[in-house]
Amino acid sequence: MPNHYVTGSAIRRLREKRRLTQAQLAAALSVSDKTVSKWETARGCPTQAALRVGGG
Repeated sequence: MPNHYVTGSAIRRLREKRRLTQAQLAAALSVSDKTVSKWETARGCPTQAALRVGGG
């Protein structure tokens, strides 16, 4: 089982390092900014497909 806290904090840290807003990251991954917010606050977890798109 993934650790949602680590995943969310890692997403936020990487997003901020690249100076992206949640909306900009969401657009790049074809998800809503609300979805990115849920990932970062451990109320949701990204799918493997979203991680593959974001990892490239």
